[in-house]
Amino acid sequence: MKTILNIIFFSFASLSILVSCNSQKITFVLDLAGEWKIMGGDNPAYAQPGCDDSSWPKIILPARQLMPSALPFKPHAAQGIDRAAKKGYVWYRREFTLDEIPNAKLLFQAGEIMNADTAFINGIQIGASGRFPPDFKSAWSQFRSYEIAPSQLKKGKNIIALRVYFDSEAWIMGPIRIIDFRAGAKEKMLADLFHIHGIQAMSFCLLGLFIFFIYLYSRRQKESYYLFFSLCSLGLAFTMALCFLENLYPDIGLSSNTILKITQPGLLFFPPLLALFYRSYCGITIKPVRLIASLIVPLTGSVLILISHTRHDILFFRNIFLLTIPVFMIDLIQISIRQLIHRNKTGLLMFIALIPTVALGAIDIMAFTFGLIDTSMALYLYGVPGMIFIFALHLVNRFVTSLDQTEKLNIALRDSLVENMRLAALERELDIARKIQLSNLSRAIPSSPYFDIAVKYVPAEKIGGDYYSFHMPSAEKMGVLISDVSGHGVPAALIASMLNVLSGMFAHLAERPDYLLAEINKNIIGNIENQFITTAYAFINYESKQLLYARAGHLPLFVIKKGYNIIEEFLPRGRAIGLCDVNEYHLNSIEIAPGDRIIFYTDCAIEAFNPEKSLFGEERFKDLLLRENAKTPHALSECICMELHSWTGGKLDDDLTIIIIDIK
Repeated sequence: MKTILNIIFFSFASLSILVSCNSQKITFVLDLAGEWKIMGGDNPAYAQPGCDDSSWPKIILPARQLMPSALPFKPHAAQGIDRAAKKGYVWYRREFTLDEIPNAKLLFQAGEIMNADTAFINGIQIGASGRFPPDFKSAWSQFRSYEIAPSQLKKGKNIIALRVYFDSEAWIMGPIRIIDFRAGAKEKMLADLFHIHGIQAMSFCLLGLFIFFIYLYSRRQKESYYLFFSLCSLGLAFTMALCFLENLYPDIGLSSNTILKITQPGLLFFPPLLALFYRSYCGITIKPVRLIASLIVPLTGSVLILISHTRHDILFFRNIFLLTIPVFMIDLIQISIRQLIHRNKTGLLMFIALIPTVALGAIDIMAFTFGLIDTSMALYLYGVPGMIFIFALHLVNRFVTSLDQTEKLNIALRDSLVENMRLAALERELDIARKIQLSNLSRAIPSSPYFDIAVKYVPAEKIGGDYYSFHMPSAEKMGVLISDVSGHGVPAALIASMLNVLSGMFAHLAERPDYLLAEINKNIIGNIENQFITTAYAFINYESKQLLYARAGHLPLFVIKKGYNIIEEFLPRGRAIGLCDVNEYHLNSIEIAPGDRIIFYTDCAIEAFNPEKSLFGEERFKDLLLRENAKTPHALSECICMELHSWTGGKLDDDLTIIIIDIK
């Protein structure tokens, strides 16, 4: 609950900052909304102040419906407007008067102008958005903001002209104005943040969610709602790409119509996938007939969109198939009523999360399909975060519950294994195995004039799962391997013996710890059932005064520099061996010098419990190392072992390995 409150507080704080950024005092603003003149065709002379526009028809801007067929007058040939035209050029002109010319720069601003435009002040171009044919690009969701220098204006009458290319969509959204540069720039920044950059960030996040949930589904295919939610995220990500793709990446090798074809099927698939996700989430079995019936409509619409040759046909089929969305809204509502009857709180919680998306989706249908609302941006996309947040809370709760159950099961299994081991008639075999293991480990400790080495190894059972080895290609070079197999006893010891063979097999990679760990993981993955191994490997080069260190899920390497009573920790990234087939291990390069002390250890050194169930802990372990740092490596290792035995009452629950190396 505290985390949720922090998130809410942060969101409101961020919103307050954005609002404060938008509180810039406006020193000059000239509202240009109202009566403009319109003329079809693409005549450059229309931008000039001397152009005679007395016969041009008049129109009120901003306006949502500016397609020729929707114009509030009947065009004729002299006006260059074909009422049946689906695409073409249109010019808009307006005269405005200035009593004085402002000293500072100004901005001409307008909401979204579909599809591409160029603006002129007194015949001088001040800005453009989108691209005109033949390399047509639509300036989706882009807030127009074009700089006007004082030299481009004159006292008295001025002319502003807009050259616009439309293709099956035509509108000019407000505000339409001339405003002082500073205030207008902040308006432009916020508009781009919410309409373009914010949508891009959300689209990329949705792609990440798609990858995450499709991975979960691949691991837990019985939970089909992961699949439907991932596809919902993918559909939304593609749909939202329309708002930023052509604005931020205009040189991408796709035509505007191709981008429209790619993005709009996601809009058609989202509602049925959302309904299927909700059904699956509530535990309702989805029969093949319903699955086919739900997906056949968006699939048909997507095919028609993809084979369409004109932008008009693409939008026509999209709008036709968007009319099926109420069917899926009704389905969501009736499922929610059923959950209410059966008192399914989980289903009702998800319905609450869906309400913003469904409500904003209805507004978008009225705006983009029927033109009943003046808006240039898809609002339903902003309802998605709430839905994702609620679903994420569910996953976290589910994960924590599963983790608690797993921990209880692991404790029960461990207790059962210990009891069975004590009762088994394998004492003699275990004694032999212990002697062999200790013999192998003791022989692994080398002697060198450059290193003072001490090792303390205490298995929890007769034989253990901790393993260490040394490799010395020369007197001044040494490789150190330390490992901790999950669990302990016979299974862990068997896996440790596998590690012994593999570490020797790849000894030629000793000078590249990351490569060595990758090869061990590659050869051991799939051969140790459900167990894993945390491993660390360091290669010490006395001659170059360098230590190379890589780890596979193991605890950090501790280094105490000569003359400094502090512990430096090194924790390069790397997953434990045997967990997955990802073989990427990061490498740390550490400078060493005579007098430095290097400490390797396994988790028993910090995870030992006393009879009161208190953890020995990393901080207590570090304090012990610094307090007794003056001791020799051998004396220090014995001191650590005695301290842990004292803490636990004489019984360690896990294997303990301590390796201490002093650089001479």
